[in-house]
Parts: sequence; structure tokens; C-alpha cells
Amino acid sequence: METFIAIYIFILAAFTGYEVISKVPVILHTPMMSGSNFIHGIVLVGAMIAQIESLGAQFVDTGVSAEGEGGYARELNQEELDQQKEILSKTIAASDVVITTAAVPGKPAPRLIDQKSVEAMQPGSVIIDLGAMSGGNCELTKPDELVNHNGVIILGPTNLAATMPKHASELYARNLANFIAPALGENGLAIDWDDEIFSESNLTKEGNIMFNNN
Repeated sequence: METFIAIYIFILAAFTGYEVISKVPVILHTPMMSGSNFIHGIVLVGAMIAQIESLGAQFVDTGVSAEGEGGYARELNQEELDQQKEILSKTIAASDVVITTAAVPGKPAPRLIDQKSVEAMQPGSVIIDLGAMSGGNCELTKPDELVNHNGVIILGPTNLAATMPKHASELYARNLANFIAPALGENGLAIDWDDEIFSESNLTKEGNIMFNNN
């Protein structure tokens, strides 16, 4: 739900601080955008990739798969991080807006953008670091602060959904309603514990801890 809200807000936030008028063809397809825009840290698979490519988006292949469980990135080793940074640094330097979302559950956010990469960007460019809550994907990010480094604006919001409380609450309520709907029948609540949606979401049952964090 928060990611859904953030998709809209971080694009608006980036272009609120965006000063560069670029002649580079748009990478992220949105009618009102101009310039070169780069979103990093979203693990994309299967139909997701096909849908985004159908809108004209392009992908930067780093040769490293960071796909983990539950839609989150896995922790990369140092060799993988170095390879990723080397390839990404060129794309970042040529981008007017960079949005990072990489997160590893229970661990600090992977550091994807170092100071050197920031300094290679043009003044007026914007970085939106959605990994700020767990330390940031950018070396210069300060959570919930605006950083101006040589004219490059770095934003590290930690609770974007809170800026749209009404809509976030409505979406959360809809998620809960859709979650429980399959268990509601003519005779009331009847949960099918063989259904992975319920079994994997269950914390306790009949006095026993059911949740497995491994």
C-alpha cells in the first residue's frame, strides 16, 4: 500500500525540485515528464517487465540479480555491489532524476550511490532516496532532510504515505477487505488454512506461534 502511494508522490516530489530542462528522450514514460529519469531498486519479474516495457521504459542490466523473497532485494556481496555500482554510475551521471527503492528486510539499505556518482550529476538534478528509513541508498542522504550537494538535490523521505492520510487509509482498508473476502461466506467467516494467503499471514493460532521468519 505504501509503495502504491509512493509511486505517485515520489515522482511529484522529484519534479517539484527538478530544474533541468533536458533534450534527452524520456526514459520513464509519463506524458508530462521531460528529461532522463532513472528508477533503481525495484525487483521486476515476468509480466511486470513486459508491462513496463510496453510503456517505453528501458532497463539497465547490471548483470546482478538482487531478487529476494517477498518482493524485496536480497543482500549483495561486495563483488556484486562493486559491479553494480560501476555500471550504474554511468546511468546515474546521465540522469536528471534518480529514484532508489532498494531495501533488504532487517538490514541496512544497500548503498548504491556514492558521493562521486552524485558529483557526476548535473546541478539541478534530483535524487529521491526511498531507502532512507533504513540508512539510505545514497551516501549523502539524510532522512527527512533536503540535501543540496553541489546543486544536486537529495531527498530522503521516510513516510511518504503519511502525506496522503485519507487515500492511504482508503487503500489500506481496501487491501484488508480484499484479503478477508475469500473467507467470508453465507455462514460467516470460514478461513481455509490450506490457502497460502492465510497460512503465510498467520501469526498465532490456538495458542501456538505460527509465524516462521526463516
